[in-house]
Amino acid sequence: MKKRIPAFLLFILLCGSGLMKAQPRSTVPSISENITANGIFDKVSDRFGHELNIADVSIFSSKPFGSSNSITTIPTVSCEAGYFILYFAPNSIFTGTASVQTQSILCELFRNMSGFINSPLSNLPGTGPRINIYCEDTPIGSNLYGQASAVYSYPNLPLSTSPGILDGMVYKMITSGQDPYTSIPVATFANSYTLNSNFYHGYIKANPTVNWNYNLSTTNIGSLE
Repeated sequence: MKKRIPAFLLFILLCGSGLMKAQPRSTVPSISENITANGIFDKVSDRFGHELNIADVSIFSSKPFGSSNSITTIPTVSCEAGYFILYFAPNSIFTGTASVQTQSILCELFRNMSGFINSPLSNLPGTGPRINIYCEDTPIGSNLYGQASAVYSYPNLPLSTSPGILDGMVYKMITSGQDPYTSIPVATFANSYTLNSNFYHGYIKANPTVNWNYNLSTTNIGSLE
């Protein structure tokens, strides 16, 4: 029985809260190097609490978000969809044999959703900053249909006993119209490693073993079970 790529993943990505033009350098710094001032903002996480170095969410990283992808290559295929730019992982459901359909459906989903979102961002092609989304497979052996999360950035304050509630980078950018990474104080990479538009704001993962429905002209797709 075929199933649609679940739109609820996008809802989670956009609304979840929890604990483009730049001169970027072509490689990410080593983990031992501080990117932000004194390394205070060098850690980020997803909504599941997985902590990452900020370099792991760079659009120049070959293993974004600790990718389970078997090929370690920087994504070279992308599409601009409304407020978003989708980056498709090599050797994934989005660049494999069904890539024409999977890319088309996901781009159309983000493009349509952008039409329902009020934001100071411009959704005109090639205009203004965009929200960067990494798209790849779910982890090998996963029984999930899909998974999605925004990136959460926070200061490293180990003595804090009341960290509070944190909004995701996707939500921040939609509501402010500004890339939230630009407000992070950079350190030694202020000139060579510009934060503006060079980092992912969230990710979406889909299970490549699921018999997905790619026919947008029919509503007869059966249940998810």
